[in-house]
Amino acid sequence: DLGTVEPSAWEFLAARGVLGTPVLWFEQEGDGPRDPRNYRQEAFASVGTHDLPPTAGFLESVQVDLRDGLGLLERPVGVEREEAQQRVDRWLAAARAEGLVPQDATVRQQIEGLYRYLGRAPSLLHCVQLVDAVGEKRVQNQPGTSDEYPNWQIPLADENGEVVLVEGTEQSERVRSLSRVMNEVLGSEERRHRGVAAPEQPSTTDTAAPPAR
Repeated sequence: DLGTVEPSAWEFLAARGVLGTPVLWFEQEGDGPRDPRNYRQEAFASVGTHDLPPTAGFLESVQVDLRDGLGLLERPVGVEREEAQQRVDRWLAAARAEGLVPQDATVRQQIEGLYRYLGRAPSLLHCVQLVDAVGEKRVQNQPGTSDEYPNWQIPLADENGEVVLVEGTEQSERVRSLSRVMNEVLGSEERRHRGVAAPEQPSTTDTAAPPAR
């Protein structure tokens, strides 16, 4: 259910054992962030998605400048920037109130704090994006474009713009640090034994489906 769907879609998918996809930046109650503890259990929770900038970029609202340059904005760029900054400020304030982000946090500390915040969700699965682990800022895919932007062609890079090879991620302190964060927030005794099981998978009603092997 990634995207804008009616509540009935959640019910329809949940009844069929399909996990939901709550995204941190869009999970809200009123004008503020939804408490992650209230996220759905049968879900794949994430901070961002492939259609958003990496978290380091989202914190700087790089998507606003990119969309402005591509002529995709339907509102004044100043309005878009203000709204984007307000969203970032509200979510960081929520994580800070939980003691997860220091007052004068670096970008890396902010990212790790947001992942700690997401880690409080009871969701069955949690997504950790490789771009966040290495500090990448650039958008990987810009919706609404085809030839205007090099979608899926951006080489993975760190916070300094240096290309990161997959083989080098194991030696990256930044990758190891975020891995430790997720092990801490998801690997506790309390989480391992909280009694949440995978949803029961219904038998298919599709008569064209191949027989199970």
